[in-house]
Amino acid sequence: RRKDPVSGREYFCYGGDYGDTINDRQFCLNGVFSPDREPHPGAFELKKLQEPVGFTLPNDEETVQVTLNPDMTIPCTTIEMKNRYAFRDLSHLSWAYTVTCDASMKEVGQSTFEIALDAQQQDIVELSFNAFAERLVDLQRKSARPLECWVNMRGALNATQSWAPQGHVLVSHQFPLNVQGLDKYRRTEFVSTNDWDLTVEERPDFVSISIPTNATGQPWVKIDRQTGTISSLVNPDATNVLAPAGSVSPNYTRACTDNDRGGVDLLLGFVLPAPLRFLNPLLYFGYNATKGPADLSYAWGWRNLGFMPDRPPRTVCRKLDVSEERDRVVVTARCDVQRHSGGTVLMKQTMTYTFLRNGRMQIKCHVIPQGSIRSIRTIPRVGLSLTLSSQLYNMVYYGRGDVENYPDRKACANVGVHQTTAKDNEFNYIVPSENGNKTDCQWVAFRDNAGSGIAIVSESDPMNIGASLNSQLELHDALHTIDLAERENGDGPVFATIDHKMMGVGGDVSWFPAVYPEFTVTPDEEFRYR
Repeated sequence: RRKDPVSGREYFCYGGDYGDTINDRQFCLNGVFSPDREPHPGAFELKKLQEPVGFTLPNDEETVQVTLNPDMTIPCTTIEMKNRYAFRDLSHLSWAYTVTCDASMKEVGQSTFEIALDAQQQDIVELSFNAFAERLVDLQRKSARPLECWVNMRGALNATQSWAPQGHVLVSHQFPLNVQGLDKYRRTEFVSTNDWDLTVEERPDFVSISIPTNATGQPWVKIDRQTGTISSLVNPDATNVLAPAGSVSPNYTRACTDNDRGGVDLLLGFVLPAPLRFLNPLLYFGYNATKGPADLSYAWGWRNLGFMPDRPPRTVCRKLDVSEERDRVVVTARCDVQRHSGGTVLMKQTMTYTFLRNGRMQIKCHVIPQGSIRSIRTIPRVGLSLTLSSQLYNMVYYGRGDVENYPDRKACANVGVHQTTAKDNEFNYIVPSENGNKTDCQWVAFRDNAGSGIAIVSESDPMNIGASLNSQLELHDALHTIDLAERENGDGPVFATIDHKMMGVGGDVSWFPAVYPEFTVTPDEEFRYR
């Protein structure tokens, strides 16, 4: 550790910080624990995958199926458990299960069960849901959508051990729960009573849509004609959703992780003596020409094709159409996504904004990768970035959490309604990088302390979301945590991401590209989301 003489902040050093020209940089420092024993998010994934008890459903089903009877009873169901320990039983664990749903941050209810399993044995446990029936019906009556429910199994230490206190959760597992007969208690679909007149103003540099309830006279939304992106967004209560100079913009880059930088180019970087390392790019291009790009880092490909935060793709709007209909205004922006420098078109992108008289806005996006990027193995992400007002740092979402998770590292993260803040959502890796993502999200809300803000709902596939007090560029440029400004919630903009696709983070090795194909975002397909 070192202490910064100016700020007094401590930070971890690594290879190269001590004048050592031959070093492995942060290679021996980026495992599943920090040097001060703080667990990285990957440690929770490791814990989940190595837990000593396995759970399955009869007949290899994936969802727990139960029926709600008219008398508010739910017949019992069974779950199979296997003790994976080689030599010990499960007498040191106490067992409980809860039911959660997408309509509440609180548990629907909790119950306990007992099971005795010797080493390597398996048995069936019977679970009762009668105690949860009335609460489930009550929640369903308040929702116009069918409830999404989950059964959460938990095994915790029943006595303090030398390595953990009593109550430490050693085993957890989640199953989807389908309660047949619950759907009939749904309330009718909510119909907004708002019926505002929409006023359209077309200027040479922007198009604005206004509603009469805004006392400040500011437009509800402005769309920039040059980029086709939202440059201003003001709620009906006059709350500025975006930070000054903020926007809602397409996003295709991420601050590189350690694994993103791993590749033969990282190893070749040490071949030449220090005075000649300015020739390293020639080595990398030579390797690509003779061996192909498979072993070169993802970061190398992104830099060459223009997918890095310090030189991100720029969006150029070719045509902006405005259509006023009876109950809505539709703005369609047809854009080229170009390299930061030069006019090479990386993708064709169509953004369709629909503004409804009830105060809701829909965004539909269609992205077509072009031949210029077909040589790249994966795009970092496909989605939107939002530079939100500094006051919208409270974040509530329905998806996986509350630990950071990615498409290829999410077994440890249960689906539920989670609450956090932009600062608490971050994880400070020793070398700052992409962090804080949440997968399989249906909706997210960013709010100020008074409850005003913005809610975003996916109408297509579940989305990835994230929020940070640091921009992608700041994370990309930082080499140590000390390089990032020390911010608290409210000190500056909230940098939020809403992604249709997010590339995985890998982890088998960190010296060669190792994200499995099913977790890459390949440029040979079109992307549609709303």
